[in-house]
Amino acid sequence: MTRRIRIWVLLVLLAVGGTSLLALPPNEVWWEYYSDSSYTNLVGERALFCSGQTWSWGVRTSYYYTWSYPC
Repeated sequence: MTRRIRIWVLLVLLAVGGTSLLALPPNEVWWEYYSDSSYTNLVGERALFCSGQTWSWGVRTSYYYTWSYPC
């Protein structure tokens, strides 16, 4: 009986842990990075997609716009 309980507990922990590892973001988020406070020279971009994948190019600065869309 004890072995069955241990197996059941292990399966529950794996199920709960597995779903949290597969959690996807609630929004798709985009960032545009600019060279200075004039926001005229785009120097990089970054994206977090609803699939959980990311994409980026260029450099990240403290001058950026960000926006998001619900997944």
